[in-house]
Amino acid sequence: MKREKVQAVLFTSDHGRIKFLLLHAIPSRGGFWQGVTGTVEKGEPTTEALHREVREETGIDRMSFKRIIPDAYEFSFIDRRGDYVIEHVFGVELRSPVEVDLSRNIYEEHSDYRWLPLDEALELLRYDSEKRAFKSVAEKATSGER
Repeated sequence: MKREKVQAVLFTSDHGRIKFLLLHAIPSRGGFWQGVTGTVEKGEPTTEALHREVREETGIDRMSFKRIIPDAYEFSFIDRRGDYVIEHVFGVELRSPVEVDLSRNIYEEHSDYRWLPLDEALELLRYDSEKRAFKSVAEKATSGER
């Protein structure tokens, strides 16, 4: 079976200093740090899945989006169920200040969050594909790509 996922690499920029949002998955979901990720529902455009997942997991709505970097990165993998998964990565620059509200997530996936510079975020991320996604967003964000 083939499935699509989205990942939102959320960041803020203040005088050229970029900080990225990491979410800490609860122990029953692996207990690791990650960005916002989720499955694209059948018939749902990836941009709508992006908005929905960000709102569901962080409480941040699209009015807080300053800009979206589409197609920042893409990767595929075989998940633990044996499904072929394509993950579309978007960079999302947020207006400052922005409030994260993990209590809005109906699935209670995350227990904590942190805003970190890229080097510190990369140290906490578990998967190489996610590290490459964050690096790609950082590169495109600083090059002014939209």
